[in-house]
Amino acid sequence: MKRYIHALLLAFLAFPAYAADHTNLEENLPTELEDAYTIGYRGREIQGIVRYIEEGGGQSRWVYQPILEVGIFRNTQLNVAGTFYSGNADRKGSGDVSSELLYNFNTESIWMPATALAVKGEFPTGKQSNGVDVTTKVILSKMPFVRTTLHHRLHANLIWKHNSGRDEATERSDMFKGIIGFSVRAGKDSNFIVDYIREQKMEKDKDANVLEAGFRRQMTPFTVLSIGAGAGIGEDSENYRITFGFQHAF
Repeated sequence: MKRYIHALLLAFLAFPAYAADHTNLEENLPTELEDAYTIGYRGREIQGIVRYIEEGGGQSRWVYQPILEVGIFRNTQLNVAGTFYSGNADRKGSGDVSSELLYNFNTESIWMPATALAVKGEFPTGKQSNGVDVTTKVILSKMPFVRTTLHHRLHANLIWKHNSGRDEATERSDMFKGIIGFSVRAGKDSNFIVDYIREQKMEKDKDANVLEAGFRRQMTPFTVLSIGAGAGIGEDSENYRITFGFQHAF
């Protein structure tokens, strides 16, 4: 794993710098909604995510994610991320390393949405982790038929995760998640996002619903900052979340 990360770092440094794009939606920057487009070929970014989650029942969690992302081929991006937790909620999986490959099949047309497929592997490098969990995601993005200068788009993410290292007594072997949302330009250098998440939680017989909203601002040609918030709906859902994000192309 260390050799793999070192090789990826060398590849990042070998590529020329490309500008960041505040309209390109990335997972958790600042909402979970993702669009079907990749970063540019040979583009590379360092990303950072800090999220606070109020779980309810007196439990809370901080989530920290450093991410390296590169456009390894045309219409193809690869990222490597680490996930770390703090707080008094369950910290199982803190320290896990993941890698995701995303491929964009087409740009949108009048009738067809842009379509992408992403596959992510989560490796058991963290606390109490077992097995390699695999997540598959189908991503659709489409501008509505009525075009405006706002560059607004509808998005849908259909996600399946296989929990290979599960506790069979208490955890699901497979979880499904659906996200629908909308993004719109909010000024020359800003983007606004809203989405709704419906997901099966890892614990058996628990499902969650979350409404999110986020704002992305391009601060310089190479740097994007983002902030978002979400609220849970239903007994099994978290109370609320707040997310801060940072992206820098180099």
